[in-house]
Amino acid sequence: MLVEILDNTDVEPYCSVGEVLKMLQVYPDLQTCLVRGEEVHFIIPQSQVKELNTNEN
Repeated sequence: MLVEILDNTDVEPYCSVGEVLKMLQVYPDLQTCLVRGEEVHFIIPQSQVKELNTNEN
């Protein structure tokens, strides 16, 4: 699933606002998700990403 970064306050070194990255996992607390960046994987609050509608599903 692809997500667009809306706010990178918590993960500023890893991504920039407007970037589209792949979400790998949503955690059971439903507040955070694991996203794959170019160099690293990082955890970002779900409120800071927007799911993109793709036809991959």
